[in-house]
Amino acid sequence: MARRAPELHPRLIMDPEIHPIAQRVVSAILTAITDGSLLDDDPLPSSRSLAESHGISRSSVVQAYETLAGLGVVRSVHGSGTTVCPGARSLLDSGAAPSPAPTSEPDSTKRTLNLTVPADMHEAALDQREWNRAWRRAIAPDCSRSGPQDLIAALHKHLRSFRGMTFAPEQVVLRPSIGSVVADIVHSAELRGQGIVVEDPGYPRIQRHFIDHGCRVRCLPVDEHGLRIDMLTGTDRAVHVTPARQWPTGVTMSEQRRRELLDWSVRTGGLIIENDLDAEFVFGRAPEPTLFSMAPPGAQVVYLGSPAKLLSSELAVVWLITNPGFHRRAEDLAPVSDFPARALAHFISSGALYRHRNRALSLCQERRDALLKQLTKVVPEVQALGEPSGTEIVLQLPDGADELAVQMQLERSGYQVSALGDFAMRPRHHALLLHYGALTPSAARGFAQCLQRALAKSCARSAS
Repeated sequence: MARRAPELHPRLIMDPEIHPIAQRVVSAILTAITDGSLLDDDPLPSSRSLAESHGISRSSVVQAYETLAGLGVVRSVHGSGTTVCPGARSLLDSGAAPSPAPTSEPDSTKRTLNLTVPADMHEAALDQREWNRAWRRAIAPDCSRSGPQDLIAALHKHLRSFRGMTFAPEQVVLRPSIGSVVADIVHSAELRGQGIVVEDPGYPRIQRHFIDHGCRVRCLPVDEHGLRIDMLTGTDRAVHVTPARQWPTGVTMSEQRRRELLDWSVRTGGLIIENDLDAEFVFGRAPEPTLFSMAPPGAQVVYLGSPAKLLSSELAVVWLITNPGFHRRAEDLAPVSDFPARALAHFISSGALYRHRNRALSLCQERRDALLKQLTKVVPEVQALGEPSGTEIVLQLPDGADELAVQMQLERSGYQVSALGDFAMRPRHHALLLHYGALTPSAARGFAQCLQRALAKSCARSAS
């Protein structure tokens, strides 16, 4: 499959104090033009690319580009992207360009609720006393073992109990980031220059990490049973999957697809990279068994996990459970910090993680149920896709609705959401994607009402 060439972004300095976010983008681009970082006819990144690189919504970037076009400093040509207008710097230096109009409602007291994804679990579920206790234990003098050694021992028990996994402690690799784990996998499996399959839609960061390490990434679609295993080819050397709960659609990979994927690995020697990040957020039942634990002799499976979603991405701890033939890189190439590892080990071993997960699941279910109840009442034409799980939800929009226009209107109303298409190479649904874990039950009705108004405006514009 042909892929887009990577974009080279101009150096844009975003001032976090400027609100709304669209105005922040406008200010950054105007500054880049006046200081010479952007010259006449220079291309600007696509709205999707700029949004991903700065962790903001695509609708904010689209609003900013529209504002800049109105000022006469950029121009957009369908099929050719957005470029700096000739003479833009002179126009700005002379003061002839009008001041940019506010890009949102003038009420300065309005705060935008960030419901974009990916996101960590809401801190309301965390018992701060137990978390602080784990950190106090981590800094107490104890030279018997290092923090990583403590964490490996805790993970060995936790994954055996929670996920039914059997492995030796020496099969565990701890790293501070997904990127460093990808480097380990590419090195061990000799994947540089080789084909690797990822899910579509899926994690953009995972795709970028594999591309950065020299892999040829191919995106295969996900349906109601999970990844389309029948579309794998002889040139695919590895597959990255999220079988327990596909991110972001919420689909659980069927048992048949799991067997087909494991059979593929046995037949071809291909590597399965099982990302289990969302298994913690399966509601009402135990998550399906891991591919790692189901693997028959000859199947090559490595298991990837992290506390990022359940606790915090700032912990900087990722674990990889390897197969026996895995060629490890030196630990000191990307070591895990001792204190965070020890704190997490105490949090797991004390049972605090189990209690925290139960609170997080209850909180998520409560907020998901409240949101769906209000959507059913206020805007029944919007359908929730996927299974009741996870901290994000896919909302299928009715025919005729433009998800980007709906996104922009919601942001003007104080709700920043993602579009499912932002995470897909070949978007198949007109749908929004939002982190409902940050939406309290009392705020759910207000969101549903704003979504109803945004849909009405979008559909009216499409009909005109």
